[in-house]
Amino acid sequence: MGITPQNVTVTLNTYKIIKNDVLLFRNKNNKLTFNGILNRIIKNYSGKSSADFSYFSDSIEQIINSALNNLESKDKKGLSEKLFIAHKKAFFEEKNKPIHGVSFKFSISEKTMDTLNVNRNIFPDSVSDYSYEYIGKYLHYLFEDYASQSLNFREKIIFADFYDEIENSIENNKLLRAELNGGAIVFIKPYQIMHDPETNYNYLVGFSHFENDEKNTICSYRISRLNKISVYGKKETITKNEQNEIEKILAVRTPAYISYEPIQIKVLLTNKGQHLYSILQHNRPEFTAINNKSNDIKEYNFYCSENQAKNYFLKFGADATIIEPDSLKNEIKEEFEKAVINYSNNLIS
Repeated sequence: MGITPQNVTVTLNTYKIIKNDVLLFRNKNNKLTFNGILNRIIKNYSGKSSADFSYFSDSIEQIINSALNNLESKDKKGLSEKLFIAHKKAFFEEKNKPIHGVSFKFSISEKTMDTLNVNRNIFPDSVSDYSYEYIGKYLHYLFEDYASQSLNFREKIIFADFYDEIENSIENNKLLRAELNGGAIVFIKPYQIMHDPETNYNYLVGFSHFENDEKNTICSYRISRLNKISVYGKKETITKNEQNEIEKILAVRTPAYISYEPIQIKVLLTNKGQHLYSILQHNRPEFTAINNKSNDIKEYNFYCSENQAKNYFLKFGADATIIEPDSLKNEIKEEFEKAVINYSNNLIS
């Protein structure tokens, strides 16, 4: 497969976001790279972003036609075309201004280049056609638009092929076959793709069973953690009772933790820990009660899964101490004991 070297310049913030997304969306099987994520953005988002004039053209036509509504049709058509061309000219004059930021080179795959070749905003049909001065200008605005989107929307761009398979499965009441991060195969009867406000990722919610196991259980899989997914031929429909079961659980849990049983969890927070809890909103469980233990320490009670509490409070270090349940307390204690051994033996540099 042929590749095309390409230079592009983006703002430092956009560069950092895309670099970080490589880490967020990579797993041991997809081996996503910086070059790979750039190609996915081009292939899946080109023609759909604010970098493309077509993104604005329909709304511009509506605005122009509305403004010229009272004119005679013969006058309206000519003036409408002139105004549309003026808007197009202004769009590309703005886009072709000098760009400053972080410059780098990456490789565009042949398949991705095919996507760009059909985009008339980059390759004009004639000299009089308004367009980008060169591909790098277009890619600058495409990547900037991508980076301005929320994490869950960026996930949808990068894993667009997964979303297509899932939506096809839901529309046609078909079973999905998926490979999980560890290599296990599951068969999923999909209900919906749901955004989790706590984690800011998207989850495939439904019922699933593992290969060689026919027992269906309620499930939620983070879409960017799946390795492979495909419509599996067999027709299965989420029943009304199953829908009710999912919605009942979603009334008290977010999609990320729909398959984890919530339990009573108690955490001692120092003054610093209380401050951290007030400002760190990502994945934060809601407390059910607060009890004063001393001037510097308060006991927070939560009703959430052990998994959510562990993911959230581990980063608090010594400013959060799990006191119930014992299983979670001992699990986190072991994590910190291993860290002490690693630091003591200089295993972490």
